[in-house]
Amino acid sequence: MLPERPRLGFIGFGAVAYHMAKGLHEDEGYNSILAYCNGPRNRPPYTPAFRQKAAGAGVTLVDTVAELAAGSDLILSAVTAASTIEVVQQTAPLLTPRHMFVDMNSASPEVKERAAEMCAARGATFVDCVILGGPSMLKHHVLLWTSAPGAAEFARVMNKYHMQIRVIDGPAGAAARVKLLRSVLMKSLEAALWETALAAHKAGLDDVVREVAFEWMDTMKFSFFANRLICTGAIHARRRVEEVDEVVAMVRKLGMEPMVAEAARRRLAGIAALGLKDYFNAEEPKDYRKVLEAVDAVVARRAERSKA
Repeated sequence: MLPERPRLGFIGFGAVAYHMAKGLHEDEGYNSILAYCNGPRNRPPYTPAFRQKAAGAGVTLVDTVAELAAGSDLILSAVTAASTIEVVQQTAPLLTPRHMFVDMNSASPEVKERAAEMCAARGATFVDCVILGGPSMLKHHVLLWTSAPGAAEFARVMNKYHMQIRVIDGPAGAAARVKLLRSVLMKSLEAALWETALAAHKAGLDDVVREVAFEWMDTMKFSFFANRLICTGAIHARRRVEEVDEVVAMVRKLGMEPMVAEAARRRLAGIAALGLKDYFNAEEPKDYRKVLEAVDAVVARRAERSKA
């Protein structure tokens, strides 16, 4: 079990670790947080400026993972997804049953499972943790979703310091799966915003598009809007494909490659091909989950017909 005030150690000291550590230091009185960083810009021997930045967040930089493991009870890995396994491979041999290793990276469920196995082999506790929000704004209050056997203990201890840790049922990889499914929306939305803003800028319509596309979104709850799009899309997908065809042509005329628009067309065309309008007799459903059930039913029906 973790001590009630565990000694903290961050592996990686980029924006995530810096802002979380700074919040814990300034708001919760954490004065001895360790960090080890071996990134492309900051690595041992650390520059005086980097050491000063860390000290301002209540963090002492160490030169090796071994030093960090020796001086920490709770180790939080905040590196890139591509570095996740490499970090665990370096750290796991140094872990003991007193350690809890929290992987906060946006890695795949399979990677999280491997990381958990390596930690368990040393008797250490593993937590699959994903970040939902921006630590630069929320510091240590950023929402964290967690899974794996150590998640409840992590939440019990650190929520006392006003962290926002939520536990979901499931092994290592469960929280990672939630984050990556969320990223289908968030990263696609980010890409769509870029394409919209760039195309509007080329058309000389920045302010107008900001009003009709961006500010308009402030007029309703997103959960209502999302439900509405899927429910109406079940009926009107074909018409929306035709509209996107016009979008694709216009964006090309503006001198841009309509990458997001073309991807949207493919997805909407696939929905249109299911014939959900006939399934619902052209009546818009009220709950998007009914649409998803209808997709399952149509796909199953077609599979049965193909066997006959």
